[in-house]
Amino acid sequence: MQNSIIDAWFREILKLPVGDELYIPCETKQEQKNIKRAFFRQIKEYSFVQAEEASKLQIADTFRDGRLWILATRKSQSPLVGFKKSSSGKIAKFIVTEDPARRRRIEMMIQDRLPKKEINDLLDPPLTEEEEKEFF
Repeated sequence: MQNSIIDAWFREILKLPVGDELYIPCETKQEQKNIKRAFFRQIKEYSFVQAEEASKLQIADTFRDGRLWILATRKSQSPLVGFKKSSSGKIAKFIVTEDPARRRRIEMMIQDRLPKKEINDLLDPPLTEEEEKEFF
């Protein structure tokens, strides 16, 4: 399947209401495998822009009614989102973010012996509490 077609299908997947399913027919097992890989690449690229939304997307291959399909769904909750309850009882939304490029950048700045203040000035957003605990 051509990239422009994959792009068009991916835009449709992003528009899916939560819980709805989108079935894309495939002729052969190889085509099904190729389309699935293309969607995983699209999701990976999209995760750099919208990590939380990208984590809600699910792509699977399936066989139904005697045909091969790619099944796309959108979950209501992202596996990256959770909630923290403080000792005072306040509940706050918490998003797990693991950005390998950011981590490497921090590691390189530490290796170059930049002071913490300068690292904070260079990063957007600045170091999180977890990053400060881990690196300093």
